[in-house]
Amino acid sequence: MQNKAVRRNAAIILLKSTQYFIWIYLISQMLDPAKGRLLISEPFLPDPNFFRSVVLLTEHNQDGSVGLVLNQETEMRVNELFDDVLCRNIVYSGGPVGKNSLLFLHSNESLLHAEPVLPGLYWGGDFEMLKFQLNEGLMNANDVVFFAGYSGWGPGQLQGELEQKSWIVAPARADYIFAQSKDLWKKVLTDMGTGYRHLGNAPEDVQMN
Repeated sequence: MQNKAVRRNAAIILLKSTQYFIWIYLISQMLDPAKGRLLISEPFLPDPNFFRSVVLLTEHNQDGSVGLVLNQETEMRVNELFDDVLCRNIVYSGGPVGKNSLLFLHSNESLLHAEPVLPGLYWGGDFEMLKFQLNEGLMNANDVVFFAGYSGWGPGQLQGELEQKSWIVAPARADYIFAQSKDLWKKVLTDMGTGYRHLGNAPEDVQMN
């Protein structure tokens, strides 16, 4: 029994080491962070706020970075937060900063003060106008995603985490946001190709593999 346990522990260490070196190689090929790109967390990132998370960068400049976690649902729905909102969209946890603030991504280019993030995707805008359009059926509820809080990095902080191999930078697509998939972390890695697909299939608990 002891030898079996030793072999199992050795296999776990080998698996994590293999995935780590694949991760390191893929990071060497990756894009630079920028507004409208994704941050994909490494498979075993210990921070529960970002475990297997996909973060859309909505701002990235010399003053720091802002992003929204796309794949962490809460138990809240937007109509439970605002009595005058009829749609029942799930509210996602956008990150650990400003948890009492509500932010949103959407596809409505006509919404006042909305900021483009990438083709077909906008951030924020006039919330009163958004509520009116949703309540009157002028905007499809599937074309907006709500978030409680956001993710923020100070000057140089994200670069430091990238140097620590905590993230891969990936291209974003609007359909990633509006699909609202619980398996988004795996889907994005799978879509990126063979090496990334291997990481996407890594078990959350290597002891179960």
